[in-house]
Amino acid sequence: MLASREGLKEVRTDILKQKHLTEETITEYAKRWGKLLNENTSMRIWHANDVKSVNIDYFDQRIISLVSRIPISVGELTADVLKAISAPVSDWYVMKRIEALLKKGVLQVVIPNKIFYNTIVQLNEE
Repeated sequence: MLASREGLKEVRTDILKQKHLTEETITEYAKRWGKLLNENTSMRIWHANDVKSVNIDYFDQRIISLVSRIPISVGELTADVLKAISAPVSDWYVMKRIEALLKKGVLQVVIPNKIFYNTIVQLNEE
């Protein structure tokens, strides 16, 4: 497919609008990257237009806040968490955190299922 003259003009205009990184900016980003490399944390998230090092359990309180005494499937809870945190994390990560909260006794299994996604959980009543 051939590009139209207008399309090419638009691309050229977009290219000309792009900012080029200065040496100062490149150095600043390199220092920030070096700092992140030296931080010994399990995970990094994008927060307030910056990369932030956090512990693997960073979202646990958010997960807990979305669970009630009313039973919910791990799949539904996972979807609710992903919507609530609006961070680029995988459903696998969220389910692993739910599993960790089950092991800690924060959550409890109400109805087990061979497929973890279909397991029904709730807050531990103890």
